[in-house]
Amino acid sequence: MRGSELLDKLSLVDSVYVEAAAAIPHRPLVCPNHRWAAVAACIALLAVVGGFWLGQVPTPGQSAPPNGTEGGLPPVTTQDAEDTQNEDAEGPAPQWDFYYNEMDTDYMADGARRYIPGYFRETLDKTELDAVQPGMWLEWMEFSGEAGFNGEGNLLEVFLWVTTSQPDTTVTVTLSTDGISPCFLLPEDAVSSTCNGMEYRLGRWVDPSGSISLLAEAQMHGIWFTFSLHTSADTEKQAQADFEDILECFTLYEQGEPNLSAVTAAEIPPWQDKNLSHTEALADTDFGAWFLPTAPSDFAEESIRRYQDQYTNALWGLWTREYDQLRWEVRYMTTEDADNLVAISEPETYDLSRYPIPRAESVPDQLRDTVDRPIFNAEELTWDVLSTRADTAADAGDSDGARMNFGVRYGDIVVEIQSKGVNPQWIYEQLMALRP
Repeated sequence: MRGSELLDKLSLVDSVYVEAAAAIPHRPLVCPNHRWAAVAACIALLAVVGGFWLGQVPTPGQSAPPNGTEGGLPPVTTQDAEDTQNEDAEGPAPQWDFYYNEMDTDYMADGARRYIPGYFRETLDKTELDAVQPGMWLEWMEFSGEAGFNGEGNLLEVFLWVTTSQPDTTVTVTLSTDGISPCFLLPEDAVSSTCNGMEYRLGRWVDPSGSISLLAEAQMHGIWFTFSLHTSADTEKQAQADFEDILECFTLYEQGEPNLSAVTAAEIPPWQDKNLSHTEALADTDFGAWFLPTAPSDFAEESIRRYQDQYTNALWGLWTREYDQLRWEVRYMTTEDADNLVAISEPETYDLSRYPIPRAESVPDQLRDTVDRPIFNAEELTWDVLSTRADTAADAGDSDGARMNFGVRYGDIVVEIQSKGVNPQWIYEQLMALRP
């Protein structure tokens, strides 16, 4: 139903005001200023003649729930846009211009950031999602998200994933609370764009494969916002239109939002990060029984580290000698480790002698992961099997010793070894001396 039809049916407003409201131009499937001006005008008129409540516009401070649920502004649909379009309106619809700064340098992946002790994430529940999503959305926009916390449970950032009108294409929106600037670099002379009083700086980057990234940054309500969308040349035009619509919607928060104080950690995962001596590592309750019993001769200990967070629980050590090195890691088995388990009866999954250099050409695609990093069951491991992992190919000026990369499974524990210039027979002896 058109706004003018609604007002006519209510018979509350002089026709001259109805005609004036209908003359406001409207751009389909966007959330521009003039749409809100029209809504505000209609509400003001209704308030004057009787204070009617339409049930479609959130009250100040009320979060607008997604998908047009009761109590919030419903999503704009194609039919809504067509119904409110006035082709006879005088003058163009007010809109803002987007200036994309062409970038000639790569940028960090979404969510990439500095090391944070104990960092963990939690999925946003509905209350938290309502508190951080914008005050308006389009019919194809759906929201999901996660919150990132430090090891003390303090909120650092919120990640929102917003769907677009194209399948399998989303815009990643990051709200950063700790003053960390966006993770991409714009040119020094980057041009800014202003929408609804908010200043955006936009970037466009094309990677060597031809993939296109649209990027944006803004500081709104004291919070750093970053936006990113990845697309191809074939779909860039529509992707850019969706990207700009989403940017505009994010300028339309309700009063008091985004409310990041509503985002809290349900549970803080255990975490630790500490350097150990070799003796302390061997005494570690979880992994000491599988740690390297004796350091290799003439190698210097670089570090032994015990680390645990939401994603990782491991003990590892590194020893070096000029160009040679040995890395020994003990951890709980992961899904990726399970995918790399091999049977000794299938040497094609791990025997390097079967695949000449360059292995990118000689190893079948379906075997690439296990040939690169097989994991053997401890009870099956023999010297004959392990010797097939010794790779003697070396670059000029580098160590000419054998290189090895493999793992050994002991129940739910995996020992992973990466070595260069260490005697393979010595490594095998250390594995046989473990105390599980």
